[in-house]
Amino acid sequence: MIAIYNPKSRSRLENFAWAVDIIRKYRNEDTPAGIVKSATRISETVIATTIGRIMEYNDVIDMSTLVLIGNSESRLWKNRIITPRGYQRKYEY
Repeated sequence: MIAIYNPKSRSRLENFAWAVDIIRKYRNEDTPAGIVKSATRISETVIATTIGRIMEYNDVIDMSTLVLIGNSESRLWKNRIITPRGYQRKYEY
């Protein structure tokens, strides 16, 4: 999981798009991505999307946003990102 805190400001408009371009080199377009804006505030916004569609929400992203990028095992489920902890590979049954 990758977390990007404070991804964009008025003076740093291109950095987030640049980061997404780099991530796309290593992650599939269907990799889940989460956007949380104004966490724990009345105006909180939570969006679950994918790397391939994250730039559709570019106008939502600002200094009060946390962007989460899932790993190769992450999945979208009911507007949430689910990532198994890996225990299924840790033990032999």
